[in-house]
Amino acid sequence: MFDALRELRDAVTRLVVPAGPDALAELVAIHDMLGARIAAATGEVDASGACEEHDGAVSTAAWLRGRCRQTDEAARRAVRTARRLRHLPGVARAWEDGRLSSGQVEVIVTHVGRHWARFAAQEAHLVAVLAPLRFDATVAAMRQWRARADALDDGPEPDSRPDTLHLSRTLAGRGELRASLGGDVAEVVSVALRAAEVVDHAVPPAERRAQALVEICRQFLDAGARAADGKRPGRRHRPHLNVVVDVAQLDHGQYVGGGPVDPAALGALLCDAAVHRVLTEGRSAILDVGRATRTIPAALFDAVVLRDQRCRWPDCDRPASWCDGHHVVPWQEGGHTALGNLVLLRLSHEHADGDDAPCCGGEVISGPG
Repeated sequence: MFDALRELRDAVTRLVVPAGPDALAELVAIHDMLGARIAAATGEVDASGACEEHDGAVSTAAWLRGRCRQTDEAARRAVRTARRLRHLPGVARAWEDGRLSSGQVEVIVTHVGRHWARFAAQEAHLVAVLAPLRFDATVAAMRQWRARADALDDGPEPDSRPDTLHLSRTLAGRGELRASLGGDVAEVVSVALRAAEVVDHAVPPAERRAQALVEICRQFLDAGARAADGKRPGRRHRPHLNVVVDVAQLDHGQYVGGGPVDPAALGALLCDAAVHRVLTEGRSAILDVGRATRTIPAALFDAVVLRDQRCRWPDCDRPASWCDGHHVVPWQEGGHTALGNLVLLRLSHEHADGDDAPCCGGEVISGPG
């Protein structure tokens, strides 16, 4: 199997594409066929749970972000498409042999919705009809099919999907927020946004809603509330925002685990912030308490967060807020509570073992509440 992949890599390395639209169209078609095989492999790996079981990733999408260096959106879309194609083998085969393009496949899996069984019963006919169509005609055809399927099925479409929200970082460092909410939940969010919105008709409505959301979040944080998920009780209360600032350059800063802070925003943060020194040279808070205690002091934990930024398990991309300090050499076996013997680790990795483990046989210490 890997011999074939090496041959493919060598062929791509040697490939010289002649200039011209026909050659480009052929290259895109080949890329689509390869994309179909990647989707099939993604579906098999996702169904097996191999990424979570063997590599410690929290999901296949997280593994794609870490191991394959994909964006959040690309990773989620790849997994979503792979899962849906497991119910559409005819569409998957047509994609693999080049009869359907990647764009057409995305249109199909988006429009099928709850009508998997109905589409499967007509799959051979539908694929034959859709295959020769242009992209815009494929969209129109699937919209018509979806409307007819909705009309034929009795009763309203059940909304059994969970409420979801995704906050993704773009390559430019901005945050893209996307959510899918049930009717009742959407109404609660809508009312809250209206209540927090400052009515200023000189500001576009979309900008006012963004400002209202930030104000809601800020008020929640200022109230000192903490999420009670039942799984991680008594965890360390962390500041609202963690920003690293060089004392010699107070106009530059960086969010812990994130991108740079806008200089204007940094000035506002420094006006009303709790400052915790973590010096890299000279005297500082004690960063080594030796054998005196197994509990990690706040200053020492902050130093670990600043150094590690995220869970250090290979291919795990969980942020520091999901992690606790872990003794590389267990405290009960003589390990010191010192910066050099600590690592950020997500709780599910605490009993991990093997050559890839960043710490073996250690223990997770939650530190002060």
